[in-house]
Amino acid sequence: MNYYLIDGKAFFVDLPGYGFAKRSKEEKVKWSEVTNAYFDSNEAIKLIVQLVDSKVGITPDDATMFEYMNYYNLPYAVVFTKCDKLNKTQLNECREKIKSSPFIKEGTEFIMYSSLKNTGREELMRIILKLID
Repeated sequence: MNYYLIDGKAFFVDLPGYGFAKRSKEEKVKWSEVTNAYFDSNEAIKLIVQLVDSKVGITPDDATMFEYMNYYNLPYAVVFTKCDKLNKTQLNECREKIKSSPFIKEGTEFIMYSSLKNTGREELMRIILKLID
């Protein structure tokens, strides 16, 4: 886990690559234990920003994380990355899949994001900074 201090007021904690990294079954179990321990022992969590690759969609690992967050009633927003890689039709299809996904609870904020074009950056920062102030 990587911890980043924001304006001396809050920590942004990164759990890098849980769904992307290739790992053995033993490593997956260990990762789950570390993740569970972090979430179980941390009442200060204001928001989980779940990154989903818009080209790939919700993976089984993502679905498991959504089920976990929903079960424990953890607050989250969904950021769909690499939106610049989709054409207009694909982007609309991605939005519709989000709205109809059984994994994402109703009312969840989602952001279509492109680091290349800075699309969604201001919206994401607004959501995060609103929780810090």
